[in-house]
Amino acid sequence: MLFNTHLEKHPVFDLKALNRSSTKWAISLFVLALLIRLVGIQWGLANNLHNQTYHPDEEVNWRYSQEINIAHLKLTPGFYGYGTLYFTLLNVASDATAAYGGAPKSAEDWQYISRCELAGRVLSAIFGAGLVVCAFAIAYRISNLLGGIVAGLSVAVSPGLVVHSRFATVDMFAAFLIGVSLVVALQLLEERDWTDKDLLKVCLWSGAFAGLSAGTKYTGILAVLAPIVLLFLLHKKLAVKGTLAVILSSIVFFVIATPGCLLDTHRFLSDVLFEMRHTSTGHGLVFTGTSSGFLYQISNLCLGVGTLTVLFGYGFLIYRAFRKQYWAIAILAFVLPTYLLIGKAQVKFYRYSIPLALPASVALGVALGESDRQTWKGKLMAAFAAIAIVGLDGGGLRGTVTFTSAMVSPDPRDLAAEYLKSVSSPTTTVGFVSDPWFWSPPLFPNTGLVRMIPFEVRDKFRAQATDPQVLQYIPPNPNDRIQWDTRLITELKPQYITYSDFESLDDQRLVEEGNPSQSLEVGNYEDFMTLLKQKYHLIKVFGYDTNLVEDMRYAMTTVYIWKRT
Repeated sequence: MLFNTHLEKHPVFDLKALNRSSTKWAISLFVLALLIRLVGIQWGLANNLHNQTYHPDEEVNWRYSQEINIAHLKLTPGFYGYGTLYFTLLNVASDATAAYGGAPKSAEDWQYISRCELAGRVLSAIFGAGLVVCAFAIAYRISNLLGGIVAGLSVAVSPGLVVHSRFATVDMFAAFLIGVSLVVALQLLEERDWTDKDLLKVCLWSGAFAGLSAGTKYTGILAVLAPIVLLFLLHKKLAVKGTLAVILSSIVFFVIATPGCLLDTHRFLSDVLFEMRHTSTGHGLVFTGTSSGFLYQISNLCLGVGTLTVLFGYGFLIYRAFRKQYWAIAILAFVLPTYLLIGKAQVKFYRYSIPLALPASVALGVALGESDRQTWKGKLMAAFAAIAIVGLDGGGLRGTVTFTSAMVSPDPRDLAAEYLKSVSSPTTTVGFVSDPWFWSPPLFPNTGLVRMIPFEVRDKFRAQATDPQVLQYIPPNPNDRIQWDTRLITELKPQYITYSDFESLDDQRLVEEGNPSQSLEVGNYEDFMTLLKQKYHLIKVFGYDTNLVEDMRYAMTTVYIWKRT
C-alpha cells in the first residue's frame, strides 16, 4: 500500500476540500498574526534623537535595494550575501512610498528612508502572517481542522517569528516561501489517480517556490528535498522525471529572483564565498567560546518558538518518521540538512533557525488533531498544546508579550541619551568606547550611520556633537583605533563614559570564563574595566540585562553610564 494507516484514516490531502472548509479559519489566523506583528513594528525607527534605525541591517538592505532599477532593467544590487528577491520587493515598496508618501527631499532624507524601512517591515509582517497560513494548511491536511488551528496559532505567537516579522530583513520572506513550497509538495500525498501532467505541475510549483526562497536566502534551496523524497516514496515511475522538474524549476526561479548570478557573476561568486567563510569562521567575539552550533541552535529554537513546542514537536515528528509516515519523512528531509548546515556554522544567530520553527508547530498541531479528546490522553494533549501556545515555558504568547512590551516601550538607548542630555551643558564630555553605531545612545542624530560609510565621514558627525560633546580616542592613524582603549580614560578624561551590552557582553563573558588571552580585545576590555572602576562609578543602567542571542536582543539592549569620580 502506498499510504500508511494514518493517511487512510485521515484522507485530507484534498486542496479543493481545504479551500471550501477552511478559508475563514486561514483568513482569521492570517489577520490575527498580522495584527500581532504590526504592534511594535515602528520600534527603533528614526525619531527626534536619531536618524538611523536601531536594526544594524535594515539601512544596508535599503541602500542595496536602491541599486535596483526595474524600469531600466537594472536588476543587480551589487551585493549577494543574500539573494536579490527581497531587495527587489523593497525597491518596489520604496517607489510606492515615494509616490504615495512623498519623494525624498535629498539623498539623505532620513524621514523618507525611515518610511521605506517601515514599508519593508510591513512586507515582513505580511510574510510572517503568511507563514501562519502555511502551518495551518499543512497540519490541517495531515490531521484535521483543530490540528491546523493549533499549528497556525503556534506560529502566530512564536516570539522569534513575531520579532523578526517586524524587521526589514530577508528572513521571514525566505521562510514563507519555504512554507509555500512544502504546502505544494505535500500535495504529492493525495490519494488519487495521478496523471503525469498533474504530478509534474506540483513538482514544478514546489521547485519554483524553493528557488524563490533560495533567491531570497540561499539555504531555502533545501526545500526541494521534500518533494524529491515524496516522489521516490510514492511515485517511483515518475520519480526521476519529477525530480528533474523540481530541480530545473528551482534553478530557473532562483535565476529570476537573483539574476546577478548570471549578470554579475564575478561579484556574485565573491560575495557567496565571503558569506560561506564568514559563517564558518565566526562573527568577531559574538559566538566565541559558546557551545556547538548544534546545541546553540536548539537553544535558539526554544527561545524563538518555545521549549515545549520544539522538544515535543520534533520528538513527534521523528517518531512519525520512524513509523514510516511519509509527511513526516518529507518534512525531515528538509529539516535535517538545514539543521546540519546551521549547526556546523560558527555564526549562530537566531534567524538561521527560523525555517525550523514551522515543522515544530505543525507537529504540535498534528499531534493534537490526531488525539481523541474524549480520552484522558487526548485531554492531556490538549492541555499540553494550550500550555505551549500560552507560553508557560517562556515561549509562545508569553514570550511574544515580553518582546512586544520592549518594542513598544522607549528604547534604552533613547532613555540613556535623554538622561545624558538632561545633565549636560555645552562643555560636558561623554566618552564612547568604540565607533558609534546602532548600539550607542544617540547623542547626535547620525550616531547610527552604517559601517559601509567611511569612518572619516562618520567621525565628522561625532566631532561636531555638542551639549554634550562626544569623545572617542582616535590615534594618529585612525586605522589603529581599538575598542576599549584605556587612553580614553587616561588622556581624554570625559566626565561620563557610556556603552551598551552589544559592546561589552561577550568580552565580559570571556573574562568570567577565565581566558581573556583568547583575544586582544578581551584583554583590552579587562584593562579598561579595571581602570574604569578606579576612576568612575556606575550611575545609571537602562535596559533589560539579558543574555539573549544578539539578533533577539536588538530591542532589549542594556546601556551603562559611568561618571568620573
